[in-house]
Order: sequence, then structure tokens, then C-alpha cells
Amino acid sequence: MQEFFCQTIADQRLTKRDSNPNVLDVRRDCQEEENNERHIETTVEERKKILKIALKSPYLWELMCFSIYSGLRRNREFRLRWDQVFLDDEVPFYSISKDKNGESNRVPFSPQAIEVLNACLQVKSDFIPWVFYNPLTNKPYDNVDKAFQAVVTEVGRPDLRWHDLRHIFCTLVADTGVGLYDLMSVSGHKDPKMAIRYINRAIINRQRIVANLQ
Repeated sequence: MQEFFCQTIADQRLTKRDSNPNVLDVRRDCQEEENNERHIETTVEERKKILKIALKSPYLWELMCFSIYSGLRRNREFRLRWDQVFLDDEVPFYSISKDKNGESNRVPFSPQAIEVLNACLQVKSDFIPWVFYNPLTNKPYDNVDKAFQAVVTEVGRPDLRWHDLRHIFCTLVADTGVGLYDLMSVSGHKDPKMAIRYINRAIINRQRIVANLQ
């Protein structure tokens, strides 16, 4: 099923590339600023709807799905290169020489992120280093805010911003019950204060579940 799904995405990418590759508004220069104090809740159904609607545009689906399930910051994701991706390792991971805190980093991929990468791999070009790129320019996407906003508005969540996808990732990881420093190791947070809020939220949610036992 996973192979079929990846092939479907690859086929859609090729079709769009031949017919109308400019499916995203990628030429705007503005960059969304990260707001690390912001925390948005989303339900499982909302996330499913968001990705289902984004699937109408394979490029947007890849970017959004990968963001939710990798936790990469936007600039890192949009400029991710194949030479940073190691899918043949026992635990597939990506490596960056320096993160925003000036330190080297090696972070494992989730199964969902690997699924996106496998779809991208099927249409990989030996002449283009980027994992995600605009087929009009063969360069990384600059901005997808217009297309992203259309998706979240259709879902009924116009309050969502791109960086909230990273918050969703951190929330999903915290909900598995991992400790603070395990969360930091996969999210890239260097300040425990920025990561502890996800752990605290997960603890509160578990307490609510226990409190509601009949």
C-alpha cells in the first residue's frame, strides 16, 4: 500500500510538471517569522483533512506532510538537499552541518517523513540537489503561504501558520511519552524551556484521560 501511495504521488508530480508545474505561489519574497511562544492545538481529523486537501497539489502535500512528520524548521525543509539525507542507514536520518544554534545535528526520520522522501526519490534529478524544488526554476521554493492558507481555510482553521506544523510534530512526539531530552534531540530545541511546554501539555492530557475514567 505504501509503495502504491508513493507511486501515485510520483505520477501526480510528473503530470503536474508536464502540464502546469506552477501550482504554488512560490515567488513571494516575504518570509514567515517563527513564533516559538505560539502553540496551536489540532485534532486528528483536522490533520487528516489538511493533508487530504493539500494532496490536490502534490508539491504542497509533500512540503506540509514532511513538515508535520519531520519537525524541520521551514528554511531547513525548503532547502533540504539530497546529500543531507541518508535513507539507507538502519535508522534513516538527515544531517546538517550546523543548525540555527551553530551546532551539528543528526536527526532520525519518522516513517511518514520517509514515505514523503521515497515519493520524491522517484522523480529525483541528478542535476538538482534539492529534495523539494520549484520545477519552473529548479530551485527551492521561496514561499507557499498563499497555497497553504487556502488549504487551512478550507479546513476551517485559517488561524494556522506554517510554523504551526512544526508545533504539531513536537506535540505528536511528546504525546508518545518521551522524556524532555529525547524530544529535544529530535526537535532540535537547545533550550529546555522551549521544549518543556510540549511535555507539560502531554502530561496534562494524560491526567485528563485518567480523571475521566468511569
